[in-house]
Amino acid sequence: MLPPIKRIPNKIEQSFWVQKLAKEIGAREKDVEEELEKVRLEASEPEPVPETSLPPVIQKSRKDLLEERMLTLLLKSPQFLSCLDQKFVPSCSEKVRQILENFQDQKNFSGEITEFINCLALKAEIEEIEEKDIVPEIQFCLKEIQLIETRNKLGGISKELKKAEQEQNPEQITKLTQEFNQKAKEII
Repeated sequence: MLPPIKRIPNKIEQSFWVQKLAKEIGAREKDVEEELEKVRLEASEPEPVPETSLPPVIQKSRKDLLEERMLTLLLKSPQFLSCLDQKFVPSCSEKVRQILENFQDQKNFSGEITEFINCLALKAEIEEIEEKDIVPEIQFCLKEIQLIETRNKLGGISKELKKAEQEQNPEQITKLTQEFNQKAKEII
């Protein structure tokens, strides 16, 4: 417990934790402070890296992860590109649709997309999956992507429906209810 206490830059806060530790372990505060001084002399742990120097962590959505998984599998085994069920492809992001449309001729991609593909290609190289499992995995990813997209559309329709109800617009309510029911059938 002493090294983390030692790294606290605020002396008042550091003193508080020294008191708390001394009380917790049943030792005198002076003894804990003496041991804390020894920790400084040992310099056993490196200083923490300031947060500003760390690259930002980008949170990826489930849809992003599924799209990356699907593309990784296709980069690993491009012969399975023909197995893609084209009805699901429109549910993919614009970047993924562009990659799928120009999969064979990757010279047409921007630098950002080329970098993205190179990263996925590296994942594909280390991926260990049996060839017989690739097609079902790709199909699973596509179906999940479509399901996410459908749920997002249902959420949008639901918001519009609430707005129409607040505005007391019966024609819009009927239209949106029908649209909602039609989209909901896609999930089932």
